[in-house]
Amino acid sequence: MSAGKYNFTCEQGATFDRTITYRDGEGAIIPLDGYRARMHVREYTGGDLIVALYSDISQGSSNGYAILNGSSELTEDGANGNIRLLISAANTANLISGSLKYDLEIESPTGVVVRLIEGKFNVVPEITR
Repeated sequence: MSAGKYNFTCEQGATFDRTITYRDGEGAIIPLDGYRARMHVREYTGGDLIVALYSDISQGSSNGYAILNGSSELTEDGANGNIRLLISAANTANLISGSLKYDLEIESPTGVVVRLIEGKFNVVPEITR
């Protein structure tokens, strides 16, 4: 299956908080129990890593989160096919403005990797600081 195409807009200095729901071709939710998620944002393919979001801290250091397992304050969870992408306002304030590239991948408990979505990660500059 090919990755879906989706362009994000991220406002510099504001919290970035989006939830992606993984569904099959008929629209049924695909549970993500035991899966790991990762998302990288770069200026261009092969460029320096600007944003790294991981659901598992062992995947590397990150400046945000890809949440698969909801905690008490979250309604999202992997059992319902949800991946929550979260970057704090303090971290988005440090992003360069412009049109960047990203992809979001999941990895099954058996090691199968699927690229769910890819596209532009547009960072809109902050005026008020």
